[in-house]
Amino acid sequence: GGGAKNGTSFRVELTGMAIPKGVTLIAGGGYHGKSTLLRTVAAGVYDKIPGDGREYCVTDRDAVSVRAEDGRYVSNCNISAFISNLPSPPRRHPH
Repeated sequence: GGGAKNGTSFRVELTGMAIPKGVTLIAGGGYHGKSTLLRTVAAGVYDKIPGDGREYCVTDRDAVSVRAEDGRYVSNCNISAFISNLPSPPRRHPH
């Protein structure tokens, strides 16, 4: 681990995945970190040097990334295999 200002060491134990398995939408305004997050997730499939902090960025080896080039759109692409079993939003009951 690293060291705190008083010279003591600490250890962090993380379990599980922060982003659930399945299709995830990442949205936000300009300069809010979307591209940084996506680059981190993409790099998470590779091994890291223990102790440099990157070992906490782990991605399932089966993960894939699909995106259009800037200024282009994706069309005529069947993505039903990715979205055919999406959960339905919870039903809201009127008051």
